[in-house]
Amino acid sequence: MNRNSNIHFIQSCKSLYEAREIYLNLKRNHPLSDDSFLSNKLIQMFGKYGSPQEAPQIFDTIKHKDSFSWAFTQNSHLKHAKEIFDKMPQKDVFAWTSMLLAYARNGHLVNAQKTFDEMPQHSLLSWSAILSVHAHSWDLKYAERIISGMPEYDLVSRNSILAAYARNGHVEGAKRVFDSMEARDLVSWTTILVALSQGGDLHGAKLLFDAMPQHDLVAWTTMLGAYGLNEDVDSAQRIFREMPEIDLVSCKTVMRCCRDARQSKLIFDSMAQRALLSWTTMLAVLAKNSPGEETKSFFYQMPELDLTSCTIMLLSQPSD
Repeated sequence: MNRNSNIHFIQSCKSLYEAREIYLNLKRNHPLSDDSFLSNKLIQMFGKYGSPQEAPQIFDTIKHKDSFSWAFTQNSHLKHAKEIFDKMPQKDVFAWTSMLLAYARNGHLVNAQKTFDEMPQHSLLSWSAILSVHAHSWDLKYAERIISGMPEYDLVSRNSILAAYARNGHVEGAKRVFDSMEARDLVSWTTILVALSQGGDLHGAKLLFDAMPQHDLVAWTTMLGAYGLNEDVDSAQRIFREMPEIDLVSCKTVMRCCRDARQSKLIFDSMAQRALLSWTTMLAVLAKNSPGEETKSFFYQMPELDLTSCTIMLLSQPSD
């Protein structure tokens, strides 16, 4: 079997069992120790299926190791990753960054920072990696200091810290990062819109929504939800009518903030697809506004039931 066929089998592998069969066949029929590229492919294959124990075995057989030969550290046991890293006679920026990522993905944030500090040089990837470490550990002030010290940064880095502030409810921090951005994309705009709406700043969310150069479904639904949370039913229904496309989330959101069950039922009936969540939301609206035979009739029309729908139905029944 030629080399290209072997590469094809590795790339089309669908299971760990199949991966091990491919590896055994290659060990018998191909000089893996002389083929670092094919060995790297095997290492990545085993990492993909969550079985990193084969990776050190393959790595040890490679005569001419390159930086990519030990990339399995990102998916392997941390102990093996550190052992291979320490054995490397020369470590380039890719090797250092991979070790940093291995620590970060295993929750060793102190070691990740120590590795970053010891790196003889940094790339944009290593800067972005350590930024992500601190952003996801809620150390947002330090993450901002990292950005200020980066010799260069891309939009992804800025969006990462912006999302971290938004995710943790730090609206002012998110606004500060957003305002400082020289370039913004749809992700930037939508992230700050979500932060403002979830923070209860309806006026700020509306101003930002109107200023957005373009809107996606997430932005439309976020604004719809903001009006719903503030019980601004008219504005919520206006946004819903203006939406160029709708999905189950937007339908559920507007149904919940309608003034009466009749309006919610009209929206429900207009939905092209109805998931269980849509049925349950409509049932809750009916139970709140018109408990009785209409609610019971709708309940028995539901194509499937869950604990939530059954509980809503039980609670809507008049007590004797």
